[in-house]
Amino acid sequence: LALGIGATAAIFSLINAVLLRPLPFPGSDGIVLLWERPPKRVNTASLGTRKQQNPVSPVNFLEWRERTRSFEAMAATFWFPMGLSGFGEPREVDALDVSAAFFRILGVRALLGRTFDEREDVPNGPRLAVLSYGLWRQQFAGDRAVIGRAVRLHDEAYTIVGVMPEGFDLPFAHADVWVPAQIARGMRPDEGRYLRVLARLKPGITVAAAQADLARVAGQISRERPY
Repeated sequence: LALGIGATAAIFSLINAVLLRPLPFPGSDGIVLLWERPPKRVNTASLGTRKQQNPVSPVNFLEWRERTRSFEAMAATFWFPMGLSGFGEPREVDALDVSAAFFRILGVRALLGRTFDEREDVPNGPRLAVLSYGLWRQQFAGDRAVIGRAVRLHDEAYTIVGVMPEGFDLPFAHADVWVPAQIARGMRPDEGRYLRVLARLKPGITVAAAQADLARVAGQISRERPY
């Protein structure tokens, strides 16, 4: 946590820094990961090392999303296990909290139903769930009438609104089910840094230009919140 206080932002191409091969999504060369980095590590030649890849605080994510100009959309993700019950045998599943823009950034539509929208991805918004193809087949026997049904995740009722196509997943953040992140304001950056942030560059914007844009915003934030 101490390393992250007052952190600036670093940006890495998913293709080069994470996978070393193209992602299986439309326009994958425009998809990037955003990280925080300790403020004293400013040597850009070292970008891409694990020491530079700090998770992002929720408050910084919200600031980046609102103030930067280089991205079509930006989304936060957070992985955690959840207990699934209410349909078939109870089991533990890999869940991924995601911002509504997550699916739009990756350019993939639901196989059945839909994904979330921005009106639902708000604090105290509706509890919704999008199933992976594998979970839909295994737990729900591929029932196409699953849309609109309620299940329980961590003993809370969630409504199933969609099923994603077969093979849809992130290599670095496997999920059986996706739920809205619904990130609230009000946290201090030093109260938690746990988000992975991905974004899609606007057409014509280079990684270097986006890095400069993030550095500009990070400088504003560090002056406004020097803790």
